[in-house]
Amino acid sequence: MTTRSVRELCERFWQLEREHGLLEHPVAGVRVWQLLRMPIYYRLARATGVFAEPHVENESLLDAIKAAGALITAVTRNPLRGDYQCETLVFDHARKPLVNGRHVDIYTQSLLEHLPPGSFDVLESLYLGKHLAPPEPYRRYLDAVTIGTFMYHHTHRVRFTAEERRWIAAVEKSVVSAFGTPLALDALFRREINHYRYCSAYYRGLLLKRRPRRIFVVVSYAFYKRPLFAVARELGIETIELQHGTMSPYHLGYSFPDTPGTLEHFPSALHTFGEYWHTAAKLPLPPERIHTQGFPHFTQQREQFRTLPRRANQVLFISQGVIGARLAEFARALAVARPDLQVVYKLHPGEVDGWRARYSSLVVAASLPNVTVVESGDKPLYAWFAESADLVGVFSTALYEGLACGCRTFIVDLPGREYMQDLIDRRIVHLAGSVEDYLRLREGPPLSVFDSEYFFASTPT
Repeated sequence: MTTRSVRELCERFWQLEREHGLLEHPVAGVRVWQLLRMPIYYRLARATGVFAEPHVENESLLDAIKAAGALITAVTRNPLRGDYQCETLVFDHARKPLVNGRHVDIYTQSLLEHLPPGSFDVLESLYLGKHLAPPEPYRRYLDAVTIGTFMYHHTHRVRFTAEERRWIAAVEKSVVSAFGTPLALDALFRREINHYRYCSAYYRGLLLKRRPRRIFVVVSYAFYKRPLFAVARELGIETIELQHGTMSPYHLGYSFPDTPGTLEHFPSALHTFGEYWHTAAKLPLPPERIHTQGFPHFTQQREQFRTLPRRANQVLFISQGVIGARLAEFARALAVARPDLQVVYKLHPGEVDGWRARYSSLVVAASLPNVTVVESGDKPLYAWFAESADLVGVFSTALYEGLACGCRTFIVDLPGREYMQDLIDRRIVHLAGSVEDYLRLREGPPLSVFDSEYFFASTPT
């Protein structure tokens, strides 16, 4: 069965959840669908052709072994090492861009600056086989969890009852009927249940030893973070997710339209960039557990580059792995059609390795005199925002940032643009189905005025 859009994919996905009660149904004592919801969504998106293979950010055993000194740091920087307590644990974002010559997590940087010294630990996963941040004394590595999870899965067997096997087979049959592709749910469930059992035991030991009052997390649906929330909930520890990207009715890491109240495997609170995000998705949290924290990194960077002169003929493309090939073709076609425009194509960090093999259109475009392909972070993204008149993409968080930096923003009609439907409907951004659409719209009437504070508050509320 053909699936043409993210909206159609999500609607079928939600119907499947309703039909089988997937979010609440335990398998081998674990509500495994809650843990696997985002990975399964991405598998279905790729299998149905809605998304291409994304850039890879997940760490693996091979990444841990390849990382310099990984087996040593698995011991020396193990979060369980040392007898002490700390008030706060921070599970940060593995990807850390260069800011003023230093790799930092832009989502937790301000938080760490305001926490009392000695009161916190930061727990870091690998990013593309590396630990990027400087090895501060408070920084601990989750390499031991990477290695331990792999070993546990290969030495422990998950046993399903006959009833559980029948239920899994029924869900698999419904998946094939709805999406035209199998998922091998039996194997997926076994792996995730083993992952959950190992990680939950590890985190229980960690939390009992450190006795934190609260835990901050970036990307709650990331592989090694998913098992954390149920354990913390059992121990009465607050878990707070710091927003790191867009949220929409079609982002299944945050949108739970049929779920009242809270979920076992979801943080107990959320701190957002701005008020807009409180209702951007059907969050499984009561309103009093959602607070506006702002995005200090964005506010600082916007101010730093505010005075750069804007170039009326510069068009900045923001790429994403799942739609990169198609967006690159759009950029190539635009550069050919309008040699007077300077086309800047900003690759996502996860796309940089191997983009020449994957994006043939971009290879062609890169040879044109009016195209620049940005592979490095030497020049800050916010400087590109400040200089560019137009911003083009599909559903990246950077589109909201560029919009709030004053760029005239265009959404290309590719899978995932549903994330931006609210802004399209309110004429805050343009929707362009083709290069011709884009060229026509950029000469048309101005877009609606909006308050950037609504998206990125400069102060907490």
